[in-house]
Amino acid sequence: MLPMAFGSTMPITPGGGAVSVPANGSTFPGSLVADTGVVALTPGLGSSITATGEERVYLTSTGLDFFIQVTNNNQTNGTDNLSLVDARNFAGFTTAVAYLTLPSGGVAPALASRAAPGDTVNFYFVDSSGRNDLGSMAPSGLGNTSDWLEIDTNATGLAFNGSIGVQDGGVASMLAYSPVPEPTTTGVLCGAMALIFIARRRAGARRLS
Repeated sequence: MLPMAFGSTMPITPGGGAVSVPANGSTFPGSLVADTGVVALTPGLGSSITATGEERVYLTSTGLDFFIQVTNNNQTNGTDNLSLVDARNFAGFTTAVAYLTLPSGGVAPALASRAAPGDTVNFYFVDSSGRNDLGSMAPSGLGNTSDWLEIDTNATGLAFNGSIGVQDGGVASMLAYSPVPEPTTTGVLCGAMALIFIARRRAGARRLS
């Protein structure tokens, strides 16, 4: 059974079909180990998508959790409004999805899936009526910001060799953190933090005994 690192998450498997994405509160779990900051996504050939993205990675007791937020900045181009956010590379790792709600009112994903052979996790923002919520135009003329999209994994290693993409009639992407099977510099840091976490728990248990 897939370990659940934090609150309510939904397991997804390669080629297993789309699932509803549960809300998981508004608090990040664990210790922050990496953050891309807000980055402009680069449009692909022929795309006029204008968007920004950010990824944060947290270490929990069961592995690394990845959190993604995107903002659709398109003002007038309806064909390139965003309906899909994808993240890779998660091949070889277990994954479970959720989203963190924003106090300011972010847009929640409707569904998520993991494409075979398992490297890509997809979040869909088209609801059951076919409305593209993330692509809807805000009163200011700009697009909307997603809630924090959560991907829980059993990974302990981390590298800056993944990607985050947005698409709908066009594609834009950014470099991002992804899990790796072998420890990297960041992976070693994560391992050290995990040992500190375990030591503190044991010390606390001794004080209580």
